[in-house]
Amino acid sequence: MKQKLKLLFITFSFSFFLQQATVFPAPAENVELLPSEKYFEKIHKLFGSASQSIFVAMYSFKHYPSYPNSPSNILLQDLIKAKQRGVDITILLDISKDFTNETMEENKKTGAILSRNRIKVYYDNTEVLTHSKTIVIDSRHTIIGSHNWTYHGLTKNNEISVLIDSQHLAKETEKYIMKLINNKK
Repeated sequence: MKQKLKLLFITFSFSFFLQQATVFPAPAENVELLPSEKYFEKIHKLFGSASQSIFVAMYSFKHYPSYPNSPSNILLQDLIKAKQRGVDITILLDISKDFTNETMEENKKTGAILSRNRIKVYYDNTEVLTHSKTIVIDSRHTIIGSHNWTYHGLTKNNEISVLIDSQHLAKETEKYIMKLINNKK
């Protein structure tokens, strides 16, 4: 009898755990690998066609005043143009305390440019590192990977990201970004 109760308890506990898990299968129409050389052009194109919303959680987003045609500056301009078209844009940038505070300062400068252009910019807590490089466009396209929006991240480094066409995953990712924004200390 004790064995049956023990087995029943283990079975119940395991099924409860499975019901509570946040891992879920998400249907995807298309999954595309975005290695270093394809990433920028794909994001640039998707930003140009965005019509409803853009969510971004980015560890490092650097503006280069002396290099207006740098890839990160072009993405910055793409976001501003999308906002001017009426796209709702939400950006979360890292401002954690790193060894040099360079990322924090650069993200604040870029965030100020975005804010001046009526784009919603949020910063995480300085005690938390938001190392995410995540984008969601029109609640459909999710891009997750290793690309920071810096000169080296977009031109010199070996980076890789993936573009997933899935409304379900996009909505879950938007919720995750909003959770990070709303759970600031």
